[in-house]
Amino acid sequence: VESEEHLIMDTVYKVIFFILYAVIINITAVFVGLNWNRLTRTKPTLSSLVLMVLYLGTYVFVVWVLFLKFWYVIALALIELGCFYFGVRLQFVGLTGGISCGKSTVVAQLRQEGAAIIDCDVIARQVVEPGTPTYYKLINTFGIDIIKEDKTLDREKLGRLIFSDKNARKKLNSITHNAIFKEIWRQLYDLKMKQNHPFVVLDAPLLFETKIL
Repeated sequence: VESEEHLIMDTVYKVIFFILYAVIINITAVFVGLNWNRLTRTKPTLSSLVLMVLYLGTYVFVVWVLFLKFWYVIALALIELGCFYFGVRLQFVGLTGGISCGKSTVVAQLRQEGAAIIDCDVIARQVVEPGTPTYYKLINTFGIDIIKEDKTLDREKLGRLIFSDKNARKKLNSITHNAIFKEIWRQLYDLKMKQNHPFVVLDAPLLFETKIL
């Protein structure tokens, strides 16, 4: 029994150590600028190749020392490469700012230069259009009174409803933000993974407040 408990605890310690190691090495990779774009250039730099060899080499060494299982090494190396590749492929630029700060001017300039823009304000309006799941969730939560005669959302009435009610505001944010985030990631995946667009900008007035990044 003691040997089994010792084996279990030993495995737990190894897993904890490996998780800490993985976090540290990935943070280090970010700080030294190791990314897929550098490695897939026409002529990748020697420093990039050396960093990548060290990055994967230390992974293989640590996994081998911890678990002594060849297939663990192969599986984890493939998983890490996949996460590394797709994580970098989905990179984008976040743009934020308050009213009258010039954000719209910057967006227009970026669009002229060929950037693809994901506009959170547009998405926020789209997800509550009549017939959408979010539209019906809002009706079920706040009642039919928040709907105008033309079936669109009465934003002024909804605003007055949540202005002095903290719980109502939380309910509204949980409903709308979830739908907005899903649409953001859907557009991001489409632009980066399907269309392979080189430069995507997320125009988000509440970029930090909503913790999108």
